[in-house]
Amino acid sequence: MKRTIAFLAQTCLAIILFSTPAGANTMVFVENDLPLTDSLSINPTEFTMKIDQENQRIEVTVTGNFDKYATLSVTDNRGSELEFSFIKEGKEVYYFDLHELDNGSYFLVLNMDTEIRIKRFSI
Repeated sequence: MKRTIAFLAQTCLAIILFSTPAGANTMVFVENDLPLTDSLSINPTEFTMKIDQENQRIEVTVTGNFDKYATLSVTDNRGSELEFSFIKEGKEVYYFDLHELDNGSYFLVLNMDTEIRIKRFSI
């Protein structure tokens, strides 16, 4: 009896595992052997920061597909937002003024729909 139940369980598991429709796990390729993908993987998110000591500002370059609520902000160690900006889709350059910030450590936060990226900087 135990052998019969074990055999039926293995058979059911094999049917479930191998019963996917033909082609369900295959990729479609077109000319140049590039796979068809959605637009999010075509334009990956890039997030770079340069500190301009002479002008006391941060130059932030962001590239990617962002929703309308994606933001960039400068925060202190406690998480208080000191400067804030919404992000446009595509490649944009943003500037944040550092004149009014005291010496210390701060964070540049890129807040998107699916993830949050953080860069740390010091003045």
